[in-house]
Amino acid sequence: MKQRTGNTNPRGRGRTLLIALVLLILYAYAVQVTRIDLDEPLEATRQRNLVSMLRELARPDLFTYATETVSTDLSIRMPCPEDVKASQISSRGRTFLLAPNCASTTQDVLVFQGSGLPPNESGVLRWYPAGAQTTRTLVQFESDADGEARVTFTMPDIRETAEPQRIEIVEVTSRQLTGLSETA
Repeated sequence: MKQRTGNTNPRGRGRTLLIALVLLILYAYAVQVTRIDLDEPLEATRQRNLVSMLRELARPDLFTYATETVSTDLSIRMPCPEDVKASQISSRGRTFLLAPNCASTTQDVLVFQGSGLPPNESGVLRWYPAGAQTTRTLVQFESDADGEARVTFTMPDIRETAEPQRIEIVEVTSRQLTGLSETA
């Protein structure tokens, strides 16, 4: 009896080589077209997003909540004018300060301060970029036992406009448990 020891057919071997060559060319093309930047995952914004995502996975929301929020707007200029100032607003017994009230680069550090807040209240600063349909969350804050809050942040993007842009301060004033979430 004769045993087969592999594919000795020249057509089969040629087909295999052709398929391997096509796959190699496709792989080389994919590597060339995909511009992989290994520094990109190390950016601070991406690191914060990753940490936030991991925290959400580690502490899933098992309950749904009804939240009440209060919003106040601050203005910010991009780029900074020659005379740099702060932006301060008082509303409902609360005072908010953004210093400086401008940014020319994504490295410019901005300081947000709030006073007169309810103790241990959380909130978020949300930016409405010029010409965009969506908002960008800048930073979260929480007031201390005295109702004071202070956070520093940088702008994720600079969109130069002649008129001031809007930063919304969203305070979560009430959070009440309403039931189990869909993930529970």
